[in-house]
Amino acid sequence: GGVDAAVKTLCEQWSTLHPDIRLKCSTETPGREVDDALQLTVQRLLQEGLTNVVRHAGASEVDVVLHCADNSIELRITDNGCGLGAPCTDDRPRYGLTGMQERTLALGGELRFEPAPRGGLSVCATLPLDTPTETTI
Repeated sequence: GGVDAAVKTLCEQWSTLHPDIRLKCSTETPGREVDDALQLTVQRLLQEGLTNVVRHAGASEVDVVLHCADNSIELRITDNGCGLGAPCTDDRPRYGLTGMQERTLALGGELRFEPAPRGGLSVCATLPLDTPTETTI
């Protein structure tokens, strides 16, 4: 169970659908239980991130890393495609990135886009493990 199992399952399903793109998935959250809203957000971010890789990046490799810190969880999706604003992408903005940004902000998290070391794009979402909930006293 846990968010790591959900991420691994999604990665396996995606690899079956896209055998031409090498997907490496590593989770560093041994059996970590998170609340449903957070787990669902991680799954959606991963789905949208991987969809972007297929639609826009023209990548042959993608790395997915799920990492747990003390009070946050980090999902990083790195591809070796053409990156943001590169000539091989079409003129449409990556709508998935906007959706990812909104999902991350809704949980008080942060989404960063960085050039990947080998070319391509690294999308990193950091989400707090303790989501702010309204309490009535």
